[in-house]
Amino acid sequence: MPITLLAPLCGFSGGFILGLTGGGGAILAVPLLVYVLGFAVKQGVALSLATVAVTALFGAITQSRSGQVLWSRGIAIGIGGMFGVPAGKAIGEQLSDRTTMLIFAALMGYIGGKMILSRRGPRAPRWFQCSPPATDELLSKGCLYRLFTIGAATGVLAGLCGVGGGFLIVPALIAVAQLEVAQAMATSLVAISIISISGIISHRAILASLPAGIPILFLSGSLLGMVVGIRVKRSIPPRVLQIMFGCLVLIVASFVLFFNW
Repeated sequence: MPITLLAPLCGFSGGFILGLTGGGGAILAVPLLVYVLGFAVKQGVALSLATVAVTALFGAITQSRSGQVLWSRGIAIGIGGMFGVPAGKAIGEQLSDRTTMLIFAALMGYIGGKMILSRRGPRAPRWFQCSPPATDELLSKGCLYRLFTIGAATGVLAGLCGVGGGFLIVPALIAVAQLEVAQAMATSLVAISIISISGIISHRAILASLPAGIPILFLSGSLLGMVVGIRVKRSIPPRVLQIMFGCLVLIVASFVLFFNW
């Protein structure tokens, strides 16, 4: 298949998963960019972050009218993530590509299992939970600090592996912020966009060296996939969404292990 057709199809896959689950778009994008479209790992990481930043922001704005997006929680995690990205990038520069991808796979395997096995979703210790939200009210200082800490950890992962962190943010919003699955998936897009923008800044030299054609086709496909994913998500029960999310993460973890073991 010509790369001019393959690139938007690969982008569509990542955008669709991101719109459907609120995460997973980047964990799918990096392997597709590297193993299907032939980019080097560090190029794939940079291009994945750029694509996810635009696609996630587009998705958050698209869903904001439904009331599912709790902006204050997403922004709190996103700002924390911005501080973690440079640290993750610095760590990644000291590791081989294989080691980076194996760390990525191990984290995905753990999170995927948690999402599938826990019927109500992951739950943090009571002392680390925020009060359940009735609306998108201002956060208490305690909740703000907890979400900021989660964001910082997610940012390290984003800088290291080129992911927006949705596969960590969605479970964290369920466990700590006590959001429903659909709310967590929509709200995660806010944080993913902010964290990915920070990643773009850290990887700007790599992005500047890439030709424009294939990245634009990949982004176009991703935006279309986001629209379709959001529409499909509306018809799926929350528990099914949670299991789908966990299965996706485990599948991609297995895929990465296969190519790097």
